[in-house]
Amino acid sequence: MDLREFIESGILENYVLGLASAEERREVEQMAQAHPEVKEALLAIEEDLTDYARSQAPPMPEGLREKILQRIDAEGSAGPASPKSPAVGSWQLAATFLLLAGLAFLFWKNRQIHSAHEQTRNELQALQTDCDEQGKRLLQ
Repeated sequence: MDLREFIESGILENYVLGLASAEERREVEQMAQAHPEVKEALLAIEEDLTDYARSQAPPMPEGLREKILQRIDAEGSAGPASPKSPAVGSWQLAATFLLLAGLAFLFWKNRQIHSAHEQTRNELQALQTDCDEQGKRLLQ
């Protein structure tokens, strides 16, 4: 496949839209590094898609820009924001909780299995004893 066919194949559009497979992404990135024409085509596609998205976007309501700027000014004049201390991330807390819950479940399940094993062992022993007694009776 020559360079023109590669550019016109649709793979660049898939790459820009995030629809390309991992192999296709590698291929496009290698081709873009090796060939300026491919890089230019990628930029043109990105620009065209951006222009299309802007043309299809709903218009911004009147006064929204001013409200946003006023809010920014109001927050900025309130003084410097106090630096936030690095807190433990909520995902870390959730992961810890899930880990503990998983361990508790596994411990509980292990105890259940151990209990069932003991019960089965006792039943087997009782059956073995009963079988031995029946065997002795038959021999007499």
